[in-house]
This record gives sequence, C-alpha cells and structure tokens, in this order.
Amino acid sequence: MRGNPVVFALQPICMRLYLFLFRYPFILYLGNDNMKKERQNILIVDDSRVFTKRLSTLLKDSGNIDEINTADNYEDALQSLSKYKPDLVFLDIHLHNKCGIDLLRVIRLSQWNCKVIMLTNETKKAYRLQCEQLDSSGYLDKSNDFESIPELVKVL
Repeated sequence: MRGNPVVFALQPICMRLYLFLFRYPFILYLGNDNMKKERQNILIVDDSRVFTKRLSTLLKDSGNIDEINTADNYEDALQSLSKYKPDLVFLDIHLHNKCGIDLLRVIRLSQWNCKVIMLTNETKKAYRLQCEQLDSSGYLDKSNDFESIPELVKVL
C-alpha cells in the first residue's frame, strides 16, 4: 500500500518550516497590533567594539530605542545592569574575563526584569541548551542572524 503522494511532497517543506520556527521562535509571537510601541533601553555586553558599534547602529536605525548602553566585560555589565535597568540585554557568550552564561545566571537569580538575547559565533548545542534552561529570550548567531535583530526587538 503506497502513501499519499501529496503527504510525501509536503514532508520536506514542513521539516524546513519546523526548523525555521525552532531557530526563530519569536516569529510565533501573537501580540496585538501595537507590538511594543514604547521605547526601550538596551544594554549590549560584548568585548568586540566593532560588533558593539555595528549592533548599536543597527538598533538606532530600527527606531523605538530610547537609550543604548554598552559594557565590554562582566564587571562593567553588572554595574550597567544596576545603573541603567535595561529592558533588553544583548549578551555575548564569550567575554574576556568571564562567560556570558554566568552573567545570564546572575541576571536570572537577581530577578532583574529584562529580556536577554544571547549572541555568539559558537555552534555548540550545549551552549544553546544552557541558555534556554536559564530562560534567555533568544540565541542568535552573530554572523547569520544579525539582520533579524530589528524584528526581534520589535516583538520582545
């Protein structure tokens, strides 16, 4: 008995859609039409000044950003979190002096009321799983997902 040829034809399409939605879960957000119209305060924690500047420019150009602050190490990030109380934090996994996942853990334990998007060039699934367990709002590849950041900021 043969299966339905339409089902077989749709399987690769469904798999690609599933993988896309798994990688970009924020697309499933079902908000109202006024999705986050208020302006956001953002903190970027990354030890690469070139990347920080590039991300700051992209965010400023996307609008709805009130303030962007930066930190390039763990200690500065803790001070900036206390001082600026950001709505959204972009956090690099690999910092010079400490792991960004450790900072994510501190953010969650301290119960700062902010969303955290992890940034990396690292492809290890263990990092992604750790970030998901610590309730990060996203996990983005710096190279491949960079252009999707403005849309993500709009829905968070």
